[in-house]
Formats: sequence, C-alpha cells, structure tokens
Amino acid sequence: MSISWQLRKGKGGQKKRVQTERYFCPKKSCEYYGIADAGIHALVGYVTHGKQEEIQVLTFQVSGKMFSARRNTILYQLKSHSELIVKIVWLLALGVDTSALEEVFGVREVSIRTWLCRSGIQGKKLHERFLAELELIYV
Repeated sequence: MSISWQLRKGKGGQKKRVQTERYFCPKKSCEYYGIADAGIHALVGYVTHGKQEEIQVLTFQVSGKMFSARRNTILYQLKSHSELIVKIVWLLALGVDTSALEEVFGVREVSIRTWLCRSGIQGKKLHERFLAELELIYV
C-alpha cells in the first residue's frame, strides 16, 4: 500500500478544486499506478483546454507530468464535442447507416468510421480487463 501523497507533500500548495477520484497515474512504473483514491494519489487538476468543450488536464504532483482526463478513452485527441461522438456511436450500435449519420449530423464518414473503430478497440480492452478471467458456474 502506498503512502498517501497528502502525508508526503506537507501542508503547502494549492488545495484540490477538481474531483480526481476516477483517475490515476498512467505510468505503470509509478507507485501510485492504479490507485484511483483521491485521498492517496497525487493528482490535481488546475488547467483545462479545448475549443468545443472544456477538457480537464491532470497534473501528477510527484513527477510534474501532465495528461488529459480523456487519455485511454475513445475521446482522446478528438476535437469534436463528446456528446456528438457518443450520440453517433449509439446510433451506429442501433444499426443506423454511416451515410445517413453523415447527412444528418454533417460529420465526414471517415470521422464516423474512426470513432466506430476506436469504440471497438476500447470495448475489446474493457472486455479483456474485466471479463476474460471469469469462472462461469451456470451457463
């Protein structure tokens, strides 16, 4: 178990203003890797970026490295609004044709296919992480 960053850093510095509960250090060699508890990890969020919507940038206080809250998601490094992407991926899952989505939403078919591919890759990663080692008692 890692020692809480709050105990290591002392009382100085800015207070946390952004909820960082779901996030953790993305570097596998870090002792805080995989720890999503905001009381233990050393993540703070002071900066945002993005033209379509605000995207939170998190800073890891131990190393000073910064990363996007969208890292390891289908939204990482995309410029379109996240609600539009989610809506289109849902419609694709329901069987709506990509050419119809292109016409209605004014988004290029190449972009729609990229989002579909990314969502498939993300789904595969989630499946491998959470469902691959299940022992099924009743089938």
